[in-house]
Order: sequence, then C-alpha cells, then structure tokens
Amino acid sequence: MICPNGCGRLQATQFVGVLVDVCLDCVGIWVGEAELEQVAAQPTQAWPQPAIDELVARIGKPGIGEHDHIPGVQCPTCTTDLFAQNYHDLSGIVVKTCPEKHGVWLEGGQLGEIQIYTEYWAKVLADLNQRYPESAQQSSVA
Repeated sequence: MICPNGCGRLQATQFVGVLVDVCLDCVGIWVGEAELEQVAAQPTQAWPQPAIDELVARIGKPGIGEHDHIPGVQCPTCTTDLFAQNYHDLSGIVVKTCPEKHGVWLEGGQLGEIQIYTEYWAKVLADLNQRYPESAQQSSVA
C-alpha cells in the first residue's frame, strides 16, 4: 500500500498486538477503525503533563468541519479521497477516514494524542464512578 501523503510504501507492523501499516518517512499510521480503538486503549508510555494539558484544552473544539473532503489524500486500499473527521466527535483530534470504512489515517504523533485522550477520559469516568457509585451501577445495567 502507498502512504496517503505520497511518501512511499506503508510497512505492516505489529503495535501492542495490533497489525498497523506505518510510513517510515512521515511516521503516519494506517489502521482499521476497530483496531484503532484497541491501540488507543493500550498506553505505551507515560505522557508529560504539558502534552496532556495541551490536548485537554482542545477537547470540545471541533477543529474542522465534519467530513470535510481532503483532495489528494487517498485511502491506500481503494484510492478514494479521505475525509477529515474529529476523532470521537469533539476530541479536537482531526483524523482522516476512508468513506468506504477501510481505515483511518493518523499523521505522525496523532496516535499519542489519541492515547492521551483515551487515558484522560478513562480517568474521568473512573473518578465519576468512584464519586457516584450508584450511577455507575445503573449505567452498567442499562
């Protein structure tokens, strides 16, 4: 497969037990949507507080219009132009997705941002569940 940025070929690599395709030139990652959620849930390093603070400040800001077309950046599977999409709606992290659901393109560094975002919300949820255990029990039953 060819890198959506046109750098060269993508190389299949195992990352925390998930097969992803990496461009060794721009360090972008092509990954399936389900696989992205698996990778995002696996912290790979301790994140510095400034990186966490910067990302948390972006939460709730769309960053880009929903499904903005990106001409010239193509899916490595079907060569359809990718669309910009805010990861998990209002994360502030804009990823590129294939409209045919072949995968998600992450620019270099975006996987780390997604992992920070995932860890942050896991901590928020754990804190809420600890403060309001009756709500946590009700939501797990629903």
